[in-house]
Amino acid sequence: MAGGIGVLVAMYRIPPVEAFGVLRMASQGSNVTLHSAADAIVAWAFAGRFRNPPARS
Repeated sequence: MAGGIGVLVAMYRIPPVEAFGVLRMASQGSNVTLHSAADAIVAWAFAGRFRNPPARS
């Protein structure tokens, strides 16, 4: 699970607490376990399937 949080922190420049919330929402919205959502995010990052991070103000 830490890997998924780490990917979100690095890619979107958000704090770990916020990354966990994003991961939790993705898990609930997809009806998969938190661990499965984190694994999917890590696989997504390694496959290079990411877009530019949103602009932060």
